[in-house]
Amino acid sequence: MGIIIIGYILSALFFVLSCFVFVPLVPIIPLMFICATAFALADRFIHVTPLELMALSLLFVISIIVDYSSGIVGARVGGALRYSILFGIAGFVLGFLLLPPLGGFLGLFFGILFSEYVTHNNGGRALKAAGGSLIGIVGGLVINTIIAFTFSTLFLIFLF
Repeated sequence: MGIIIIGYILSALFFVLSCFVFVPLVPIIPLMFICATAFALADRFIHVTPLELMALSLLFVISIIVDYSSGIVGARVGGALRYSILFGIAGFVLGFLLLPPLGGFLGLFFGILFSEYVTHNNGGRALKAAGGSLIGIVGGLVINTIIAFTFSTLFLIFLF
């Protein structure tokens, strides 16, 4: 009976953690997956079976893919060239190192903006491509929020 109470506490914690998806540098969905795996192991896979844990791991993998690709996809949709995307990635890393936690987003934006402006000498096109990266990041945050709430709901369903 005690393990069920722990499961309910984890479920409540997952719903609260789902609200923190918008906080940069806080790996909420990986943390939720680690907790779910620890619960399944402690429970000896009675309430959360290996197949159900695989479903949760699929959500975890999708979340990681969305995290790392949303800004780049947004920039491509905005018209950024591959060369500019490389500048954006370099800007992301540099910004992340200099101004954590939001510096990565700013670095991505300004890296793409700089590269597109130098390449095309057109401020409007450069701003459109760089703005696409920010829109992509926001879209990725929305998708990750949906994934986090789905993860929480599935974990609660798996407990029954």
